[in-house]
Amino acid sequence: MNGDGESSTAINAADNKVMGAVALGGGPEFTIADGTGNVFVNLEDKSELLRIDARTLQVKNRWPVAPCEAPSSMASTLSTAAYFRDAAAR
Repeated sequence: MNGDGESSTAINAADNKVMGAVALGGGPEFTIADGTGNVFVNLEDKSELLRIDARTLQVKNRWPVAPCEAPSSMASTLSTAAYFRDAAAR
């Protein structure tokens, strides 16, 4: 995740080559990969949760998390696909 660049760079772990980049439209704070080709990213400055397709490097879904402001962490139970978020309410 490139926080200042509001993007994410995909790198092939086998050969360390850059596969591409994904424009996020906000500053990423935390990510979770679900093991099935999806990467979930919270955007702290936009109070949004994104789903990125790791194969196509495209943002597939964008969900607002209001009234949560400045989401800062996530956790997941991959077996049930439940996601938990932490945020400040201001």
